[in-house]
Amino acid sequence: MQYELLSKIFYKNNAAYESIYLNRFSSEFAYHYDFTIGEHQAFVGINLDILNLITSILQLDKRLLKASKGVPPIALYQFTKKCIVDEIQLTNEIEGVHSTRKEIRELINDKTERKERKRL
Repeated sequence: MQYELLSKIFYKNNAAYESIYLNRFSSEFAYHYDFTIGEHQAFVGINLDILNLITSILQLDKRLLKASKGVPPIALYQFTKKCIVDEIQLTNEIEGVHSTRKEIRELINDKTERKERKRL
């Protein structure tokens, strides 16, 4: 049987939704979060696909840490700043906020105590 999202079950078969939710929620493979979605506590069911993705992430993280040991701290700092700027710029783009990397860098580099209210 193909796994079906709870959101689809909710609209497709509302009568069965609550029992399916409780069954998945109380599974030994469920990880519970400290917030709710609607009136239900949030959780994720750890299946083989998710477990494989977590394993891949951990392996990549280990390789990244090993590779970063030989990189000068200033290079890591600059790379981190570039990643932050890129992430903010892409997020703004998704949200329809026009911003340039230069504007974002200037805001990040602003060390003054009293910052004026900036649009970004």
